[in-house]
Amino acid sequence: MTALVGHLMESDFPPQYKSWKSVPPNFLFDAPIYKEIKADLRDIADNLRREARHAHTLAIWTDCDREGENIGAEVVQVCRESNPNINVKRARFSVIQEREIKHAWNSLGNLDVRQAAAVDARSELDLRIGAAFTRFQSLRLAGRFLELAEQKILSYGTCQFPTLGFVVERALKIQNFVPEDFWKIEVSVRKDDVTAKFNWDRGHLFDHHFAVVLYERCMDNPTARVVSVQSRPKSRWAPLPLTTVEMQKVGSRSLHLSSDRIMTIAESLYTKGIISYPRTETDVFSDNFQLRPLIEAQTHDPQWGQYAQGLLDGKFKKPRKGKNNDEAHPPIHPVRAAADLAGDDKRVYDFITRRFLACCSDAAKGQETTVTIDIAQETFTAKGLMILERNWLEVYPFEKWSDSYIPVFVQGDQFQPSELNLNQGRTSGPELLTEADLIGLMEKSGIGTDATIHEHIKKILERSYVNKEGPKSYFVPTVLGLSLVQAYDAMNLELSLAKPELRSQMEANMKKICEGTKTKEQVVHETIDMYRQAFAAAEAKSHLLEEVRSALSFSPISSSTDEWSAVVGEKPGSSTRRRTGSYLVSHAEKLALIINQRDLQAPENEEAPEDVRKCPKCGSLMMLRSIRNGEMKMIGCMNYPRCKHSFFIPKFAKSVSVADSKCQRCSTAGSDVRELDFEFIRSMIPPMLPTKYRTCLWCDEMLRELIEADRPVRSQPREPEAPARQASARQPRAQQAPAPSARQPDHNQHPPFDGGDDRGDVPNCQCGTPAARRMVRKEGPNSGREFYACRKHSTEVSRCDFFQWADEPPRTNSGAGGGGPSGGGGGSTTADPSVQCHCGEPGALRTVKKDGPNFGREFYGCGKGGPDRGGCDYFQWADQVTKADPQGDFAKYQAFATFGNSGNNDAPKCGCGLISVVKTAGRNSENQ
Repeated sequence: MTALVGHLMESDFPPQYKSWKSVPPNFLFDAPIYKEIKADLRDIADNLRREARHAHTLAIWTDCDREGENIGAEVVQVCRESNPNINVKRARFSVIQEREIKHAWNSLGNLDVRQAAAVDARSELDLRIGAAFTRFQSLRLAGRFLELAEQKILSYGTCQFPTLGFVVERALKIQNFVPEDFWKIEVSVRKDDVTAKFNWDRGHLFDHHFAVVLYERCMDNPTARVVSVQSRPKSRWAPLPLTTVEMQKVGSRSLHLSSDRIMTIAESLYTKGIISYPRTETDVFSDNFQLRPLIEAQTHDPQWGQYAQGLLDGKFKKPRKGKNNDEAHPPIHPVRAAADLAGDDKRVYDFITRRFLACCSDAAKGQETTVTIDIAQETFTAKGLMILERNWLEVYPFEKWSDSYIPVFVQGDQFQPSELNLNQGRTSGPELLTEADLIGLMEKSGIGTDATIHEHIKKILERSYVNKEGPKSYFVPTVLGLSLVQAYDAMNLELSLAKPELRSQMEANMKKICEGTKTKEQVVHETIDMYRQAFAAAEAKSHLLEEVRSALSFSPISSSTDEWSAVVGEKPGSSTRRRTGSYLVSHAEKLALIINQRDLQAPENEEAPEDVRKCPKCGSLMMLRSIRNGEMKMIGCMNYPRCKHSFFIPKFAKSVSVADSKCQRCSTAGSDVRELDFEFIRSMIPPMLPTKYRTCLWCDEMLRELIEADRPVRSQPREPEAPARQASARQPRAQQAPAPSARQPDHNQHPPFDGGDDRGDVPNCQCGTPAARRMVRKEGPNSGREFYACRKHSTEVSRCDFFQWADEPPRTNSGAGGGGPSGGGGGSTTADPSVQCHCGEPGALRTVKKDGPNFGREFYGCGKGGPDRGGCDYFQWADQVTKADPQGDFAKYQAFATFGNSGNNDAPKCGCGLISVVKTAGRNSENQ
C-alpha cells in the first residue's frame, strides 16, 4: 500500500507556445497539449513504478468522485509504464469506517473512465480558454497602466470572471437604484404592560394621497375590533447535515473568516484525523451510517458534553435528508474529540461539531398566536411566539429563534389603539455581496465546485479585481474589475464572458460525458468553437478594452462617496470611503462615456451604420444611438465631452433610423447629411403630419419646431429676485417675454429658410414686418414651390402664423392666422363665432396644406393661436362640428367635468368603498 497527494500530472503547451509573443493568443485554441508529471511529485511517480513492477493487481482507493477517478487514471498510466499488464480494480466507499472499508474490499469494481475523461476535458478547456484570454487582455492592457506596474498579468478564467461579474452586477444595481417614498399606517396597543405592534395588511402604499385618505378614515373611526385570534403549533426544523458550500457560507457569515481560510483549516483538521473529508456535496447520512459512536466521542466536552449525553439518553433524532448525494463522501462531521485546539482551528471545529449535534436533534417547538384587528375596514395583524422546546437551538447558536410576546386578546373585543400613525418610509436598494452571498450565487449558477469555489474568490481578490470593505467585509469591485466587466459587456457578445451561462453550459456538458451521451472530443470541440467566436468578437472590439485606461484618472466625488460609505457601513471620511467610493462612482461616470460614445464605432474599413453627419461645430462624427438602456435615442457628437452638440429624439417618435438617402440641401462635397426615417405616435403629432416620415433634421423647420416644443425646460440655479420680479414669474409663461438668457437661434448651426426676394412685392406678415420667402423641400406635389412666412424664428413667442403661396394672390387674413407647410394650416384663417374653443374665443377656421390624406381639409383651432400664445389646444375638424352647439365639443367637456363637482353626494363609489374622484379625459382621448 502507498499514498498520493492529489493529481500527479498537469497539462501544458509545448515550449514553442510558452512565449507570449511567439504566437497570437487565438492560436492556443488549437495548439497541442501534453500531460506530464508535476516536478514536485516525481518521487511519488517513481515510487508507484517500483511498487507496480512486481505487482499483479492495482486497487485504486482514491475519492469516489470525478477528481478521484481522474487521479486513479493518472496512477494507472504511471504504473503501466513499468508493468503494462497489471490488473486494475476500483474500491468504492464513502466513509472511512471498518464496515465500509471491508465492504469496498470485497466488492472491487472498475475505474469509471467517463468521469476521468470529463475531468480531462475541463482541464483542457480551462487551460486553452484561460491562456488565450489572459494573454489577450494582458498584452492589450498591462503595459498601458502605470498603476498596474507590479501586476503584469490580468488573468481570465471561465469561473473567475463570472465570479467577478456577480460582484460588479450587484454594485451597479446599487448605484443605479432609485429610491421611492412610501407611506404606511402603523398601529400599536399597550395592554397588561406588554406592547403589541400590528402590521398593516396592505404593507405600504406609494400613493401619498390615497394613504392619507385611508388614514383619515381610520382616524375618524379609530376603534379597533378583534376579528380573529388564532393559535397553532410552530416548529423550527433542525439544520441539514453539513456540506462544503454550507460550511463556507455559514462559516464566513458567523465566524467572520474567509472561505479560503475556512477550507485551509478544515483540510488541516482532516489530515489530523479530527473531522471527516471537508470537500463534499452530500447532505444525507446513509441509513447504515454509524452516528452513535460519533456522538459518544463528544460526551466529555465541557461545552456540549451534557447535550450529547442527552441525545444518547433518548433525545436523538435521525438527521433530515437533503437533496444532494455525491456518493463519494458523507456530510462533514467530527471524527473524534479535540480538546487541544486553539484559535481559528478551535472555532471551525466547534462549528462543525455543533452542526453535527444539531442535525441529530429534534426540531424546536413553539406556539404562535396571530391576532387580526379591523379599524375602519382596514386590517392589521400582530404575531406572538412562545418557544416551548428549544432542542437543537440549545447547542447551535448560529441561528436565532426567540420569543415575541403579545397581550391576550379575545375575538370581538374592541379597544382604542395606543398609537395610530401614518409614517413615511423609503425603499432601499440591495446590499453589496458578502462572501456568503457570493458563494450562494456561484453555487446556484454552477460556477466552480464545492472544492474550488473558495479558490475562485481568492483569485479575484489576489488579482485586485475586487476588495473587501466595511465591517461586514462586503465585496466591492475595483476600478480594474469594474472596467473589465463593463468593457466586455459593452462588446455585446452573443454569450457574455462575465456571465455564468458559458461556464454553466460547460458543466452541463461534463455531466453528459459522465452519462455517455457525449464524448470528451465532442465537448472540447463544441466549447472551443463557442469561445473562439467570442474571442474573435472581443478582438474586433478591443478598443473598448483599451479604453479602460482612461477610466483610471479620477477625482473624489464627496456626495456620492458619502452615500457609498453608508452602503459598505463606513463613516464618511474614513479610508474605505476614499478608496472605494471615489473609485467606483467617478469610474462609473467615466466608463459610461466610454461605452456610450465608443461602442458604436465600426471597424476602420467599414462605414458606421448609424452615421448621420459631421458635427457642424467641431467636425467630428455625429451618430444616432440609444441611451438609458434603449429608452431614448439621440444624435450626439463623438467628441463628447469636449463637444456637447446633440439632439434628443422627442418622445412622440416611436422609432427612428438612419435612411439610405442624403439631404440634397444640407450635404456638401465630402460631407453628406443623412436623412432620418421617423415613425410617430399618431395621438402626439399634428393631424397633418404622417406617421411615417422621412426628413432631414437640420432643414425641416416643422420637425424642429415640434422638437423644441417637446424639449423639457432645464431648471437653472436662480439668484434671489426682487419681489416684483417674483410676482411676474408666477404669471402664465405665454404672457412673459423671453428672458435675456433664453436660448437664441444659432443661425450658423441651423441655416434659416429665408430667401431673397428681388421682385419688390414682399407681403407683410401679421407682425407688420416683411415676410420671409421660403421653399418647400419635402417630396410631394408642392416640392420646390415657394411661399411666404413670418421671418421670426420658431422659438420666439411673438412669431405669427402668416402663410401665403408666392405664386398665388394674397388673401385677406383675419383671426389668428394659419400655418404653412411647416405648420400644416391654410394660408388665411376665419373666425367663426358659432364655434368656440376651450378659451371661449371664436374658433379659427384653417385648412390643411400639408401633403397627405387630409390635404385641403378644414379644421378649427384655438382663436388665440394655441398654447404658445396663451391659448388652448382646441382642435376639431370643420366637417364634424355641430353648429347648433355654439361651444362645439367644449360644451360636452364642461358638462362632463361638472359631474360630481357641485356637491353631488350621489357620486358612485369605487372598489375601495370611497367616493370616486372626478377627472377629465386627456387631450389624446376620444372622450376629450
